[in-house]
Amino acid sequence: MKHILVINHTRGLHGSEHVLLQSIHGLKKAGYRITVVLPKQVENQGLDEMLDEADTIIRLRYKVAGEHVLRTLAICLYNLPAMFYLCRRIRREQVDTVYSNTSTTVIGIMAACWTRRKHLWHFHESADSLYGWHNSMNGLYRLLASYRKNTLLYLSQCQRHEWEQAIGQHPASVIYNPVRLLSKAETIPHTSIRFGYLGGFEERKNLPWLLHSFEELHHEYPSAELWLSGARNQQEIDSIKAQTSLQEP
Repeated sequence: MKHILVINHTRGLHGSEHVLLQSIHGLKKAGYRITVVLPKQVENQGLDEMLDEADTIIRLRYKVAGEHVLRTLAICLYNLPAMFYLCRRIRREQVDTVYSNTSTTVIGIMAACWTRRKHLWHFHESADSLYGWHNSMNGLYRLLASYRKNTLLYLSQCQRHEWEQAIGQHPASVIYNPVRLLSKAETIPHTSIRFGYLGGFEERKNLPWLLHSFEELHHEYPSAELWLSGARNQQEIDSIKAQTSLQEP
């Protein structure tokens, strides 16, 4: 039985975690033994309970990279005790592959390099400061991404091109963007077009583009409706309202 070590950066349930859970489900169906690694110092926000398909869950103290190369190097040093612990388990438990979720999770690529294991590095984010990226990090990421047993997973061709431009390299990669299956909900009958968004209202979600697109649609179809869900407080709702002249349906 093949054994894969899966490393995540949070213990929450965001978009990348839902993709991670789908990946784990697929790996389990394929017959893999799955060990999941989570950051011990981070509060559990629902992910732990969703990992029922994992054979083992390990909680260690490690942090994610980002913001600047000096901070990222300091994080690499901070992660060394956890990284060496993982290396021992990788060898002892005969892990075949290490899977790191998100571009900021660097402990996985370090452990894979140290133990000479295959590594899958899933980049969910853009090479943008909103996601922790800084141009000073390109040399370090170019070095890490060049590991010969490493494969990068991207969401789209556009994202792949963006990262290859950022790090100045074309590492081995594939496009992987699974469609999340949602149960069909009962809806109130309607005749107008409904344009919806479900997710956080942070700046990095590119909501101005969403609002611009809807305003173009609304100009063509005045009865169209915009449905938004995911704001955490009234301040986020007011911020969205301020960006558009459209009124609530």
